[in-house]
Amino acid sequence: MKTVVLVAALALATLFANSASATVRRVPLNFATITAALAASGAGDTVLVAAGTYSAGANGETFPLQLTTNRIQLLGAGMDASVLDANGSASVVRHDASQGGRVSGFRITGGSGSLGGGVRIDNGNAEIDHNRIDHNGASVGGAGVFAGNAAAPWIHHNLVLDNFATSSADVHGLRFHQSATGVFEHNLVAHSDGNGLLTVDLAAPIVRDNIFYQNGIPAPLRGRGICWLSETSALITHNLFYQNQVAALLWLGGGGNFSGAMANSYSATDTVYGNVDGDPRFVNAAAGDYRLVLGSAAIDAGDPTWPHDPDGSVADIGPFAYTHVASVPASPGAPIALSLSPNPLRNSGELHYALPARANVRVLLVDPAGRMRRVLDEGARDTGSHTLRWDGRDAAGRPLATGVYYVQLHAGTAVQSRAVVVIR
Repeated sequence: MKTVVLVAALALATLFANSASATVRRVPLNFATITAALAASGAGDTVLVAAGTYSAGANGETFPLQLTTNRIQLLGAGMDASVLDANGSASVVRHDASQGGRVSGFRITGGSGSLGGGVRIDNGNAEIDHNRIDHNGASVGGAGVFAGNAAAPWIHHNLVLDNFATSSADVHGLRFHQSATGVFEHNLVAHSDGNGLLTVDLAAPIVRDNIFYQNGIPAPLRGRGICWLSETSALITHNLFYQNQVAALLWLGGGGNFSGAMANSYSATDTVYGNVDGDPRFVNAAAGDYRLVLGSAAIDAGDPTWPHDPDGSVADIGPFAYTHVASVPASPGAPIALSLSPNPLRNSGELHYALPARANVRVLLVDPAGRMRRVLDEGARDTGSHTLRWDGRDAAGRPLATGVYYVQLHAGTAVQSRAVVVIR
């Protein structure tokens, strides 16, 4: 597990290096297209993309969006708010910088290419997080995400859904090949035409705490959660597998198809362990709501060593943490409201929330890795509106670095989350 911590720490250190001197470019406020904003950006700059649809028809966008300059941050307003739609013209995002940047807070859809219809990573330690990567196609491999050469991405807290083959080839939802490494954690991979994730050649990503759900097709029969054909040792821990077409996983060291439990027990000395077979029990998968509900096999089933969920419990498997909160339930079905101003935030701002009924409340600040950075409010709160002042600092009083963070409001049985962009 020390390897995972080190990789993640290095990714964050690289991401935020020299952030104090970075320039922020806003789309569409300052630039009509993301393409133009990226072309004008230098190393370490940030491109902030407002909510809306960005496509050739909507705003004249050109695809793929090319991240070729070191440490560029491309930040959207959320996976259901900022939509990048290539409409089948090309891959949506392509990363080829030696020092990784970041792509966070988008719906990435409509991509098409030979490799990496949604996201193609050819170089560097890119961070790809908190995106919905869906309905992208490829003819050779990695319909949703492709990582090749010696890339070492950190891919976390994404929904990788309904990605498909545009040829007769078995292209898979994600593909790591050549010498690609990195960390793939806390994602949901569902409804891929082939395997959810494939590794080949000498690829050696760490694959942990992910949900592989209903991958594969019945005719021609194909599709496991993970197919590890790389010549390196499999690094597969604490993943959940459910209703994948052929099996949970296959890897060369095991020599056959296995369930998660069978894979765990194959050897006491390999790095395939802690995996789970079971129903993740989503709120409403048919409607695209993949949050966990009580009784999910993913709850408290992740790697128990690092990091814990925001509520302090053992990590859950998948992109969304289930919160164990002893509380006074809010009115059944009643919504709660949460807003932030200003957003982006430079120094300080206000959080506003409204409750339809008295409830025990926790307002948490969470970083992109899912770690709780500060409890902003906690306790029993009455019906009505509430306002909090936040100084842009973590629990230790340190100013947060430039980036996207998440404010989570837990009130009774209801949860709301909003992205906040911090700029220094």
